[in-house]
Amino acid sequence: MKKRNLVIACLTVGLSACDKLPDYRPVDEVYWPKQNWTEDQRQRFYHPAQGTQLMPYRWFMALEQPRISLFGAPLFREDDYIARFGFLPDPNRKHNPDALPVGFAVDPDFVDPNTGRGSPTVGITCAGCHTGQVQYDKDGTRYGIRIEGGPANADLDKFSLTLGFAVGMTYYDPLRFRRFARAVLGENYSSEAKAALSREMKTFMFTPSSLAAAGILTDYDDPNTRAGFGRLSALERIGNVVFINLGKKNLAVANAPANFPFLWDASWLDWIQYNGSINQPMARNVGEALGVYSPVNLTDPAPPKVLFQSTVKLNNLYEIEQLLGGPNSFEDPSVPYQGLTSPPWPEHILGKLDPQKAAKGAGLYHAFCESCHLPPRGSADIHAPQYWSEPNSYGKRFLKVTLVNVQDIGTDPTEAINFAQRVVKKNNTANLGAPYSKDGKGVVMAGRGLQVLIENITELWYDQHNVSKPDRDRMNGFRENIVRAPLAYKARPLNGIWATAPFLHNGSVPNLYQLLAPIEQRDRTFYTGNKAFD
Repeated sequence: MKKRNLVIACLTVGLSACDKLPDYRPVDEVYWPKQNWTEDQRQRFYHPAQGTQLMPYRWFMALEQPRISLFGAPLFREDDYIARFGFLPDPNRKHNPDALPVGFAVDPDFVDPNTGRGSPTVGITCAGCHTGQVQYDKDGTRYGIRIEGGPANADLDKFSLTLGFAVGMTYYDPLRFRRFARAVLGENYSSEAKAALSREMKTFMFTPSSLAAAGILTDYDDPNTRAGFGRLSALERIGNVVFINLGKKNLAVANAPANFPFLWDASWLDWIQYNGSINQPMARNVGEALGVYSPVNLTDPAPPKVLFQSTVKLNNLYEIEQLLGGPNSFEDPSVPYQGLTSPPWPEHILGKLDPQKAAKGAGLYHAFCESCHLPPRGSADIHAPQYWSEPNSYGKRFLKVTLVNVQDIGTDPTEAINFAQRVVKKNNTANLGAPYSKDGKGVVMAGRGLQVLIENITELWYDQHNVSKPDRDRMNGFRENIVRAPLAYKARPLNGIWATAPFLHNGSVPNLYQLLAPIEQRDRTFYTGNKAFD
């Protein structure tokens, strides 16, 4: 009993940090700028299961907020609570019958490849980090301008930690656990079922591929570079979440948080990620799913387990890419730029543009910005052959993004350097040096290890689902899976940039005015978490 009381006390102390969240006030009206998506397409992007896991579905629906209460705290899943972490409420019922927030999905077929246990599970999708909303008060109305594919102003680390605290409090507090068990078990509630649920919860809390990873990974965050709202050390997180399965020796300090990038036009770029490290859409999406807790078996080849078996759902990842790039993306390269488009400036909310200043700005962009960021997306110049790659082995061409050396660009080089220098210490089971090999020791560069890992995961899924070679090529976006690690950052086209603050790859500049002002006039410190449009 003393140990349990001590644990509860420690959890309660930890909650002081978790409860420091922005206040939440619902918007009066949500406005959707025209971005070439229907309401049905929007919802299909918000809630498809990707194979990620937060926790079993019934747990999430019954879990209470981590606050002290003798008679029951409000549910964790309540809109006004989850919204304080930056996630957007979504009352839609067709694709989201439980009214989960944008970017949350239920996977009814989830089976952990490491344990063999399965149950309907709630996980986070790419929409959780790549759906933005900016707010603006006008004439007594608070507008929420929804930015599809834009950067979310969410704090994924604080959300994961707070969710972990809620699980811990539930497990160690007898009264809270009894309420939780009755809600989860329903008519199957009994002393035996309650005890079994307790054992299952304990296993869940200490499994590296589950929420336990959030606490472990936080120990590897640099306290001087916490990610916070709207940022995440994405490449480091993916590596840490995946390679922790090969031992804690493979964890790297997360000290290079970056903005959630915006997704429009990404399907048409020849290289993606801020450091231009990945070129294949499927590889990018599988990596994203792994980074938000999609388990993969890297250590046990003994049947019935299968090495490199994962929970990632490639069919749904492909559908998401079709929404972003357009139906049958790249089937007809003569018609580029289908799919999701950038949000136009909402003049009726944020004010009309001055056509004379806009024309002057266009001239300045052409003179000083276009050499790196390419001609404007809507211009005729962007279709000129020099801005598109030579046909690849599939005969497809892609928009060439400019890569600028980190020494020349002058922004924080840590993200690019970390990825270029990171290594993975392998064990003797999952060889990350060659596909489908089950032995191998030593060290491999993280980029190569990630490339081979994703290759194994995808090829295994294709084999198990009898996907033909032409269909594999199509689902892979007609691109080979190549991962590299240049010491550079990419300069992509800037359409829709108004809706993507804060700026630069690491979100170190709060607004466009300061981005275009002399460096010495920029704020050295500012707060994140506020969706108000500046």
